[in-house]
Amino acid sequence: MRDIVLPPKRKKRHRWFYVKVYGSIMLATLVLFFVGYFLKASQYFTLNEIRILGVPEGEEVSFLADVQDSLSRRGIRALFSLDNYFRWPGKLSFEDPKFMRISVEKYFFARALTITAEPRKRYALWCFEDTKFRCYWFDEMQGLLLEEAPYSEGQLIARIIDTTKQSYTIGDTVLPNEQFDNIVTILNHLMPLHIPFREMTLDRVTQEMMVTTVSGAVFLFSFRHETDASAFSSLETLLREHSLREIEYADFTVPSKVYLKRR
Repeated sequence: MRDIVLPPKRKKRHRWFYVKVYGSIMLATLVLFFVGYFLKASQYFTLNEIRILGVPEGEEVSFLADVQDSLSRRGIRALFSLDNYFRWPGKLSFEDPKFMRISVEKYFFARALTITAEPRKRYALWCFEDTKFRCYWFDEMQGLLLEEAPYSEGQLIARIIDTTKQSYTIGDTVLPNEQFDNIVTILNHLMPLHIPFREMTLDRVTQEMMVTTVSGAVFLFSFRHETDASAFSSLETLLREHSLREIEYADFTVPSKVYLKRR
């Protein structure tokens, strides 16, 4: 195999070409290094303020800590400290069942951030009757368990006791959408009537909800299907014409029919 010998002038141009290429790479690397160091170390890009909106008073610090923990530890942003403007993305990946959405707005010249959380509205309590009696707030839209809640004895807040032995926790939905919507329909008609109920018990096997009043009267509803408006009209008529003490139970589980048993 013959060796290829370049003429001196061509060899010199060839060598100069590689010098320029490697020199350009080194120069670009140095520029990027110094730019990155400036962005990271310069006090000009240190945040002056982080505002938290929509979070309950007293929970701002823990909320911010959770958001900071969710920031990606990969990529260029991970090189910056948490108080650096460039550490924060324009869109957060952090999610919390208590909030419908969480957004961030960045203000470059003010060196400030505003994190806005839109809370989900607490609707009622969902309690599980397992080895440890547990109650959670849930929302009206999805039946999403939002956060733990104390057991409530009064009638101001609707409280459903779920007899299931399954395990549910924060972030879970309590029922399939259609069944949950039927539960909400029942509650939205019952609560304005101000019935002095003792408890509402839900049975997933029969797909029925039993409402027991303080006087012992029982109202039975099915959440397998939507309870029609005529059932609630019948209930209102029943309450006008009879005292709760006169009623043993009223069964509204069959569409368009009411089964009543007096004491």
